[in-house]
Amino acid sequence: MDEVTERWDTYYLLPAGSHYAGNRKVLDFWRGLLGQNAVELDDLDAVCETIALTVGLGEQAIDLDAGLDDLNRAGSTATRTVSRALAALGGGRRAVAALPFTPTDGDSGITRL
Repeated sequence: MDEVTERWDTYYLLPAGSHYAGNRKVLDFWRGLLGQNAVELDDLDAVCETIALTVGLGEQAIDLDAGLDDLNRAGSTATRTVSRALAALGGGRRAVAALPFTPTDGDSGITRL
Protein backbone atom coordinates (compact mmCIF):
# COMPACT_ATOMS: atom_id res chain seq x y z
CA MET A 1 0.00 0.00 0.00
CA ASP A 2 2.89 2.36 0.75
CA GLU A 3 4.27 1.86 -2.76
CA VAL A 4 0.89 2.51 -4.36
CA THR A 5 0.09 5.63 -2.32
CA GLU A 6 3.61 6.97 -2.85
CA ARG A 7 3.07 6.97 -6.62
CA TRP A 8 -0.65 7.66 -7.04
CA ASP A 9 -3.52 9.44 -5.37
CA THR A 10 -5.37 6.43 -4.00
CA TYR A 11 -8.94 6.40 -2.71
CA TYR A 12 -11.41 3.90 -1.32
CA LEU A 13 -15.05 4.79 -1.89
CA LEU A 14 -17.64 3.06 0.31
CA PRO A 15 -21.10 3.99 -1.00
CA ALA A 16 -24.40 3.36 0.73
CA GLY A 17 -26.10 0.35 -0.79
CA SER A 18 -22.87 -1.62 -1.11
CA HIS A 19 -22.36 -4.86 0.79
CA TYR A 20 -20.12 -3.25 3.42
CA ALA A 21 -21.96 0.08 3.72
CA GLY A 22 -22.28 1.16 7.31
CA ASN A 23 -19.67 -1.35 8.47
CA ARG A 24 -17.37 0.72 10.72
CA LYS A 25 -14.77 -2.04 10.80
CA VAL A 26 -14.32 -1.93 7.02
CA LEU A 27 -14.26 1.86 6.89
CA ASP A 28 -11.83 2.05 9.82
CA PHE A 29 -9.55 -0.48 8.09
CA TRP A 30 -9.37 1.63 4.93
CA ARG A 31 -9.02 4.87 6.89
CA GLY A 32 -6.07 3.27 8.67
CA LEU A 33 -4.47 2.75 5.25
CA LEU A 34 -5.58 5.86 3.39
CA GLY A 35 -6.65 8.38 6.03
CA GLN A 36 -9.03 10.98 4.63
CA ASN A 37 -8.90 9.27 1.22
CA ALA A 38 -11.24 6.55 2.50
CA VAL A 39 -14.53 8.17 1.56
CA GLU A 40 -17.93 7.17 2.90
CA LEU A 41 -20.78 8.10 0.57
CA ASP A 42 -24.38 8.40 1.80
CA ASP A 43 -26.00 7.85 -1.59
CA LEU A 44 -25.06 5.28 -4.23
CA ASP A 45 -26.52 7.59 -6.90
CA ALA A 46 -23.78 10.16 -6.16
CA VAL A 47 -20.85 7.91 -7.09
CA CYS A 48 -20.17 9.48 -10.50
CA GLU A 49 -20.21 13.05 -9.20
CA THR A 50 -18.01 12.07 -6.25
CA ILE A 51 -15.43 10.40 -8.46
CA ALA A 52 -15.43 13.28 -10.95
CA LEU A 53 -14.89 15.91 -8.26
CA THR A 54 -12.27 13.76 -6.51
CA VAL A 55 -10.31 13.59 -9.76
CA GLY A 56 -10.63 17.36 -10.17
CA LEU A 57 -9.32 17.89 -6.64
CA GLY A 58 -6.46 15.46 -7.17
CA GLU A 59 -5.50 17.11 -10.46
CA GLN A 60 -5.56 20.52 -8.77
CA ALA A 61 -7.99 21.62 -11.46
CA ILE A 62 -10.67 22.79 -9.03
CA ASP A 63 -11.35 23.24 -5.35
CA LEU A 64 -14.28 21.71 -3.47
CA ASP A 65 -16.45 24.82 -3.40
CA ALA A 66 -16.04 25.51 -7.11
CA GLY A 67 -16.71 21.85 -7.92
CA LEU A 68 -19.89 21.86 -5.87
CA ASP A 69 -20.99 25.05 -7.64
CA ASP A 70 -20.37 23.31 -10.99
CA LEU A 71 -22.51 20.36 -9.88
CA ASN A 72 -25.32 22.74 -8.89
CA ARG A 73 -25.15 24.57 -12.22
CA ALA A 74 -25.27 21.22 -14.05
CA GLY A 75 -28.47 20.36 -12.21
CA SER A 76 -27.01 17.56 -10.08
CA THR A 77 -29.07 16.43 -7.13
CA ALA A 78 -25.97 14.95 -5.47
CA THR A 79 -24.31 18.16 -4.31
CA ARG A 80 -25.13 17.76 -0.61
CA THR A 81 -24.01 14.12 -0.57
CA VAL A 82 -20.78 14.90 -2.42
CA SER A 83 -20.09 17.82 -0.11
CA ARG A 84 -20.36 15.60 2.99
CA ALA A 85 -18.31 12.82 1.41
CA LEU A 86 -15.45 15.04 0.27
CA ALA A 87 -15.39 17.52 3.17
CA ALA A 88 -12.27 15.85 4.60
CA LEU A 89 -10.48 16.41 1.29
CA GLY A 90 -11.25 20.07 1.81
CA GLY A 91 -11.45 23.22 -0.16
CA GLY A 92 -7.69 23.48 -0.52
CA ARG A 93 -5.90 22.24 -3.57
CA ARG A 94 -4.00 19.00 -3.20
CA ALA A 95 -0.42 18.31 -4.21
CA VAL A 96 0.12 15.81 -7.01
CA ALA A 97 3.18 13.58 -6.91
CA ALA A 98 5.36 13.39 -10.00
CA LEU A 99 5.22 10.13 -11.92
CA PRO A 100 8.42 8.23 -12.61
CA PHE A 101 9.67 8.95 -16.11
CA THR A 102 12.91 8.55 -18.00
CA PRO A 103 13.16 11.38 -20.53
CA THR A 104 14.33 10.42 -24.00
CA ASP A 105 13.90 13.69 -25.84
CA GLY A 106 15.05 16.29 -23.33
CA ASP A 107 11.63 16.39 -21.66
CA SER A 108 11.74 17.07 -17.93
CA GLY A 109 9.15 14.41 -17.08
CA ILE A 110 5.48 13.92 -16.48
CA THR A 111 3.90 15.51 -13.43
CA ARG A 112 0.21 14.71 -13.99
CA LEU A 113 -2.00 12.24 -15.77
